[in-house]
Order: sequence, then C-alpha cells, then structure tokens
Amino acid sequence: GTTSGPNLTGAHTTNTVGAGGFTGGFSETLTGLLPNTTYYVRSYATNSAGTSYGFETWFTTPCWTVNVSIAGETDICAGETTTLTASGASSYTWRKGTSSSNVIGTDATLAVSAGGTYIVTGHDTYLCPGTATKTVTVHVPQHGSETVSVCADGLPYTWHGTDYSEAGTYTYAHADANGCQQVDTLHLVLASCAVAPTVTVSVDEEGVSATSATVSGTVTSDGGAPVTGYGFCWGTTRGPNLTGAHTT
Repeated sequence: GTTSGPNLTGAHTTNTVGAGGFTGGFSETLTGLLPNTTYYVRSYATNSAGTSYGFETWFTTPCWTVNVSIAGETDICAGETTTLTASGASSYTWRKGTSSSNVIGTDATLAVSAGGTYIVTGHDTYLCPGTATKTVTVHVPQHGSETVSVCADGLPYTWHGTDYSEAGTYTYAHADANGCQQVDTLHLVLASCAVAPTVTVSVDEEGVSATSATVSGTVTSDGGAPVTGYGFCWGTTRGPNLTGAHTT
C-alpha cells in the first residue's frame, strides 16, 4: 500500500496451499500500480495459529511518459498576438528561452507577441513531467518610401496601378510575402523642368552697311518658362555670346 504497515485489510495477493502446507521462497509481480508513487510491502503467511508479516520494505515507481504538446500560430506580424495552448498534462509552467529560469505563465494558454522559443513543462496528477517547445517568429514589414520628381508634362504619374495628377504624398497598403500589412509611401514632387529658350537669327543683306547691320531673330520655344530677355550678340570671332557685344 501507500502507507506504512500494509496488511490483509488492504491490497494483497492470495495463494492457496494444499493440505501438505508450504515452506520456501515465492515471488509475484504486483500490477495496477501508479507512477511516481512510493509503495510499502510486507510478505505474509497464514496458518491455523494466525497470520504473521515479514519485515517491511518499500519502493517508488518511476514516472511514465507525459506527452505534452503546444498548439498555436507560430508566424505573426509585428503588433499581433498569438495564443499558445498546451495540452497533455494537468498543470503547466511556461518559460522563454532554453536557458531561462523565469516563469512567465502557469496556465494552459500563453499570449505571445514577441518572437523566441517558448518552453512549457507540464505535470500530470502524479507529478510526472513532460516538456514541449514552440518557436514564434515575428515578421516586421519593410515599409518603403520613395521621392519622385516629374515635369508637368509627365503627369499623370502611375504608381502601383493608380494615376496621380498632382504633387503630394500618397500611400499604398498591401500584404507582403509573410501576409503582413506593408505601407509604401510616395512623395510626388512637381519639378521645374524648364530648358533654355530656342532662338534663330538671320541677316538682312540689304540692311548691311559699313557701320551697321539689320538682323532678325525669332524665339521658337520658351523652354517651358517665360522668356525674361532677348536680343543679339555679335563679334569678330565665331560664337559671340553675352560676354561680348550684345543688345538687351
């Protein structure tokens, strides 16, 4: 039995002996025992004068296997929480990390929002232990940001399938490869895309004298910005420019 001094009023085996009686050794296998339990044992023998018991001894049965398991989502996005649920035992102790001794939970369930390896140790009603581990990975979306400068004639600007006709800041939310929400940002800038004006020049041959000449010019393109000045440059070498003689 599980208390000292077992006797015939408790658990015992019975062997019937014939008329010739019995002396000698005997052994039996005790069955139906519980794990992790200390048992006290005495042998006994009975005759017409009564029952006597041998010296008491004891033994402790080993634990059996306790199959503890953990269920729950192990891949989550930053800011989310997953619930790990342990089963297979009667009581539980949670820790994070293989070298950690800090208990972070004692229920069958554990709410987790940080990545890492979580270990649960469970005990059944006989205090036999079992252990299970689960690694949780937290995926952090890589939010993108870009600045794009376009000329007015480059509008509308197409980004992620949408046309944008004005400068501004725009966002595009979508699921990344891990199923987490990623937000990309576009800073659309309307650039000054003006170039220098285009002009032509011609000389009126009849208007050329010894000391003067009549020339004509045309601004064929303002380059995308208002023309603020025009005139002619001249000189006695090729390529006259504003550093030499010119009209304003």
